[in-house]
Amino acid sequence: MLHLNTEKNEWKPPQVSEQIIKRCIEEMRKNTPKEILYKAGLDELANNIYLMDEINLLSDTPSDLYDGINIEILNNLNCKKGALLLSSKNNRIAIKQINKHSSKIFQKKLNDAQCQFIAYLINTYFICEDIENVFFSFSEKLSQLWNEEQVDILINQKDTKDKMEFVIICAKIEKTDVIYKKYLKRALIGYCRPELKLERAKELNKILFEDKEKINKKIEQSNKMRGNKWYEECNGITIEYPKTVDELCKNNVYMDDEPTLYLNNIIDCKMTILFMRRSDNIEQPYITIVVCNRENRYVLFETYGKNNRKFTEQEMKLINDYCDRHGILRNNYLQMEYNFGGIR
Repeated sequence: MLHLNTEKNEWKPPQVSEQIIKRCIEEMRKNTPKEILYKAGLDELANNIYLMDEINLLSDTPSDLYDGINIEILNNLNCKKGALLLSSKNNRIAIKQINKHSSKIFQKKLNDAQCQFIAYLINTYFICEDIENVFFSFSEKLSQLWNEEQVDILINQKDTKDKMEFVIICAKIEKTDVIYKKYLKRALIGYCRPELKLERAKELNKILFEDKEKINKKIEQSNKMRGNKWYEECNGITIEYPKTVDELCKNNVYMDDEPTLYLNNIIDCKMTILFMRRSDNIEQPYITIVVCNRENRYVLFETYGKNNRKFTEQEMKLINDYCDRHGILRNNYLQMEYNFGGIR
């Protein structure tokens, strides 16, 4: 700061003793950002401190230098690409948000390829959960890469982008109900050709989210056409229609079947799906009854429980008595053409 000399009417800097200047120089040399990092064992971060977009020269600890990121995370990012990742303020903010989300990404030592990939994900996605899910789907492969070019090739491959989208969609579906987790692992991941994985996941995502309201209205309309003639509640058993696409999909998944099985036929009134549930546990799937409409006759198409288990005599009696009361024919299995839904 300049001071005004009133006698000579001129500005000049204040007088500072040589001792104070020496002390300032000594303190600056003692706690330079590079020295702070070296003392903490963060040699790679120290060597690349010049990459930082801004440095707080009043910092006393590595955490202060990196906007409050804890020392454990800094240790796990102590590599050249880790230093580059930490150099951006936006990245530092994202790292803290991801860690606050209870992520396990930064709990282990990361290599250059993994740090480079994280930087890419931060600049591509906005949701911490998406970043975490995508990262862990590639972390093992990234641990085997050793240079920047390999990571760039991986990122730009179509299969990589498809897998990223697939992982994000699956995580979104799983979040709606844990029951989908088993299905996605079994059907989409385990028993589906790779080229169909994304297509199937997109279709299920479209039904459960994008077209949900439209499909629910169609189900409601088809149920109105059926009326209440199928509904029944007696002897501790309740039998009713699925009211929404969510109910149908969850019931089918619980029964280890395709989520949208019979969906189009329900909407077109070619088939009627009936949930037979215990009245004291109405949310728990028990038995599913499928009735088809053929020339204005109602015919039992199939009945099934979880894992196609064999019914007890009491359960068979429940099914047969219900069919008899409602005029549903129980003849042999009919060979008919039906639309089982686009996802099957």
